[in-house]
Amino acid sequence: YASETAAMTDTAMQGTIAQLASEDARFTTLVALVEQAGLSEKLDADGEYTVFAPTNAAFEKLDPELVTKLKSGEANDTLKSILKTHVVEGETMSSALVEGDNTVATMADADLIVRKTGDSVTIGNATVVAADIDASNGVIHAVDTVIIPADLELTDEEETES
Repeated sequence: YASETAAMTDTAMQGTIAQLASEDARFTTLVALVEQAGLSEKLDADGEYTVFAPTNAAFEKLDPELVTKLKSGEANDTLKSILKTHVVEGETMSSALVEGDNTVATMADADLIVRKTGDSVTIGNATVVAADIDASNGVIHAVDTVIIPADLELTDEEETES
């Protein structure tokens, strides 16, 4: 190929979700945490997935102590729950969403509401900032906020372990 751009436009050369995320500077924190949690193979596997991928800026919005704890490896179960909340089996392009509320079941066994209003798409308290990043095994939608499962009580956990 004459350039990386030319290679990326060739659908036969299209990478998996894990490969595309690892090549995108917006997702360095996410990629590191996915690798640490041992979920990279899942996002490299055959099948179709929709990933609501938090950007680095999304992780910067979290409590720095929580991010440090997640990166330390001492909270890998919590980390896996958070990451799996961002993954849905099956490929859903933004154009396939109906106007209004759409319910999706995540790999963390949690139902989330994806709301489409015109060209805007939100999932929980996160807004999709870049939609339809097509991968060979699904699609990535970049989001501006990390989605924390409702049943995950981070503050109580922090207080009891401190």
